[in-house]
Amino acid sequence: MNFLRSKYFANPYSLVALLGMTVLYLFFPSINNTLDSFYYATVARDGGELFMPHHLLYNAFGYILLRALHTSSALSVMCAMNALFAGACLWMMRSILLKFIDDKTTAAWLILLGSCYGFMRFATDAEAYIIPLFFALCGSRALLKKQSFFVVSLFISMACLFHQLYVFWWIGLLVFTWISEKGNRRKNIFLYLIAALVVPFVYAIVFYFSENSSASLFSFMFHDYLENHGANLVIGASALMLTPINFVRTFIQVHGYFLPLIMYFKIFIIPVIIAFTALIWGSFYLKNLFKRKEINSFDKKYASIHLVISGLFFLFAFLSSGNAEFMYMLPFLGVLFLVPTFKIRLKPLFATALFVFIWNVSLAIIPTHFLQLNSDFAMARYVSERPAAVFYLRNAKRIENTLEYVRPGMGYEIYSAEKLINMDSLVEKKHSMLSNAFNNQNAFSRNSMVQDYHLPTEENNHIWQIDSISYDLGVLRIYCIQAKSELEKFEQN
Repeated sequence: MNFLRSKYFANPYSLVALLGMTVLYLFFPSINNTLDSFYYATVARDGGELFMPHHLLYNAFGYILLRALHTSSALSVMCAMNALFAGACLWMMRSILLKFIDDKTTAAWLILLGSCYGFMRFATDAEAYIIPLFFALCGSRALLKKQSFFVVSLFISMACLFHQLYVFWWIGLLVFTWISEKGNRRKNIFLYLIAALVVPFVYAIVFYFSENSSASLFSFMFHDYLENHGANLVIGASALMLTPINFVRTFIQVHGYFLPLIMYFKIFIIPVIIAFTALIWGSFYLKNLFKRKEINSFDKKYASIHLVISGLFFLFAFLSSGNAEFMYMLPFLGVLFLVPTFKIRLKPLFATALFVFIWNVSLAIIPTHFLQLNSDFAMARYVSERPAAVFYLRNAKRIENTLEYVRPGMGYEIYSAEKLINMDSLVEKKHSMLSNAFNNQNAFSRNSMVQDYHLPTEENNHIWQIDSISYDLGVLRIYCIQAKSELEKFEQN
């Protein structure tokens, strides 16, 4: 009993919320893994591209973990790893929030943060985004505890080594270091910069002692930007369209699979009704929702700098075509600004947390754990059963990464419908191809709004349905594409 009364159990509501969310992540990993998740899991299991410049240490960390556990179940292990680090992120937030608010309010915030879809989706998959957030929160916690600026910078630098995106968090806390203590400014800046040297030092070690195609250390560090590997910065129609959509999806999942999900499994209507009931209940307590606090100079600067950091992340996400992967930390940064600055009523906060939790767990986490929500995995299985065939596919990269994970080294001939190819000449060269590109049985998604597909013309090709495959939310039709010139040659013979 004395142990239960110790300081570790002094705030039971927030502790239960923290542990409950962590258990949820652990027991409900996604089976709708992203193409990057399949690739990272394959690399961690088999070796290969262990050091990717954009997130230098992530694959290598997974590789070491798999060998320490003596297992080849890379996808499961890396999902569990992210689940535990997600719980550690909430632990860091709990430690920060308890300085400003009581235990019950902290519990409500943890449920809300832990349930945000942008965070929850990565906590249940094998992507590279949870671990760097943990180190960044460690840095913000160290700053709040007024530890050495060397320690603060070292934590943020570790975050940068797990993902370069966290340079914006580092820049924000560098600004804080500059404005916090004018009397010790030079010393603090020196300590902060010295600790950050670990980043170029580790990059240099990897560059000189591992195989890579970069000509210099600089080109290696900024490889994804210089080579335009998914890290291009542009302002266009896709950014204007996807930024608001993905910002909303940072908090709650909104997706085209909802309609077929509810059509096939009508029971999912019930949690939707409960979620909106919680939201309506909370709306009765919106009066005097926010009340500004009287806070000291340090806390005011601490809160404000996290608002600045969130602005930097949001701007970068916008310049990256509204990339959802660059906005998942915004709820955490928003709370680091709001909680020190405002007193927020518990009932509407709890109602919002309940809404987000019920909505995302019932419509995102549970379905993605139990159901194949799109046809890609079924398509991959179909391809694996026909190794001699030639395929022209939508979502080809994800299907290729899936196949490399489940059937390593097989080598299938797959062409991507997302890449600009002279299709008519390709079909004539290959004689015939199988394709999923003529029907979109996958649920309507934000990518389908901006993605162009390049299809062969019926003028020069015969295109007909040859097969169909089922998945949990529908049926995918498979088409055969054959050049008319080839059929004419066959008929003449």
